[in-house]
Parts: sequence; structure tokens; C-alpha cells
Amino acid sequence: LGRSSCLPRCVARVHGARVEREQQAGAAGRGAMATIASSEGDRRLDAGLEAGAGPSAAFGGAIQHRFSPYDWNGGTVVAVGGKGYAVIACDKRLATGYSIKSRNINRAYKLSDKTVIACGGCHADVSALYNQLKYKAVMYKFDHGADMSTVGAAQLLSNTLYYRRFFPLYALAVIAGLDEDGLGYVAGYDAVGSYLRSRDGYTANGSAAAIAMPILDNALGKIGVSSGLQNKPEYSPEEVVEMIKDIFITVGERDIMCGDAVDIYVITETGTRHEIFNLKED
Repeated sequence: LGRSSCLPRCVARVHGARVEREQQAGAAGRGAMATIASSEGDRRLDAGLEAGAGPSAAFGGAIQHRFSPYDWNGGTVVAVGGKGYAVIACDKRLATGYSIKSRNINRAYKLSDKTVIACGGCHADVSALYNQLKYKAVMYKFDHGADMSTVGAAQLLSNTLYYRRFFPLYALAVIAGLDEDGLGYVAGYDAVGSYLRSRDGYTANGSAAAIAMPILDNALGKIGVSSGLQNKPEYSPEEVVEMIKDIFITVGERDIMCGDAVDIYVITETGTRHEIFNLKED
């Protein structure tokens, strides 16, 4: 009699333990699925919110899902301006995290015969930016019968980025071209359109800008940060192109987001010349 009276209680305990294991397994499964679904990972709510989370708190606590509309696709841009020329170069690797999505993209956009823009950052935003600039440049030429000047294009780029300041385009831009006096014009931007024409005629932006800038300071710096020779020589466009190739070889050894090949644009009074320099392929 005593043994039979204990049987219902034993069955209840076994059933309760089984339900608890199933609940724990279900919570673990939902946690794993939530981690996969989120681009930036998940985090648990604080204790105050978790306490009022209701029935879901019994299954491991409330989960907050997060999503980022941006992606970091790398991209390094280097530009140098001199008397009668400007050179701008950018790499062709499109990466995200440790994955290479493409080895042959074009980060530069030729706005006119004497103006080229190149950007690093989120490639979707860069493409959207170029589409807007293309439309505005075509309308300007239709209204005025001439291409937009480099100085005007620099201001247009700043206005376009600043217009999106509350939901910025993740595009780290550099513009290069010739000004009204025929001198090289080089300016770098942040994501909301703040820009400054380089006094020394060079700048870098994007993934490996921190690596490229000290090299440029050493070779070309006169007014701002400078090192190396006190009296910097004047370089020809061909010499600057070779210097930029060396910079990208150096950067490609140190930044995994930069590599594969480099688009190089040489802007002079006669127009813009484009070449592709292949980096190592291992």
C-alpha cells in the first residue's frame, strides 16, 4: 500500500524534470537562432526590464535583437596634387570581416575630365552617393553648358553628405582634380561632409589611412606634419604614381582590407589617364 501511494509522486517528479530539460533546450535553441539572425549580436536586457519580461523570462530571459544598416567594406584612398596634376588611387578589394566579396570593384568615380572622387567605407552607401553626384553633375552640365569645376564638385560632395547627416552615408571620400589656376586640388572628407583642402597637396582616407599618411608625411610634408628631408623636391606625375604604388604595396602587407589591385587616375590639363596596378596575388 505504501509503495503504490508513492508512485504518483515519483511519476510527477520525473515528468517535471523532463519538462524543465525541454524548456532549457528550447531556450538554448532560441538563443542560438537569435545570435545568427542579428548582424551585431544580441544582448540581454537589464535586470529591470528582464523582471517585467513576462513568461519569456522563464525561458532564459528577454533577448533584444539589434540590426545595423551599415557594413564596413574597407577601401583605402590616397591622393597627391602638384603643379599641373593630381593623382588619386584606391584599391579594388571588397571585404567584410574576414571574407573577401570581390577582388575587382571600382571605388572611384570620374565626375568630369578633371575631377575624380574615390571612397572607402560601406560600398552600398558609396554607390548611392555616386548615383546622386552623377545626377547632379549631369543637371549642372545641362543647365550651364560646361562641366562642374573641381572646387564646385568639392562643395557639392560636402553638401550631399551633410544633407544625410542624421542618417549618414558611410562613405569616407577623397576628391582630386585641378583648380582654376591649374594646380592640383586634393581634399578629404568625413562621413557628414566636413572637408579641408590639403595645404601640402596630399591626403589619405579609408581603411589604411593611418598607415599611408606617415609615408606621405615623410615624402611630401612641408607645411603640416613633416619628417624626412627638410627641403622636399618637386615630383613629377610619373614619380608620384611610382610612390603611390610603393605605398599600396606597403599597405597591402599590413591591412587585410586592402589588396588585389589598385586603380590609379592621373589628372592633367589634357584629361584623365587611368591605369590598374596589380598587387601580389597570394
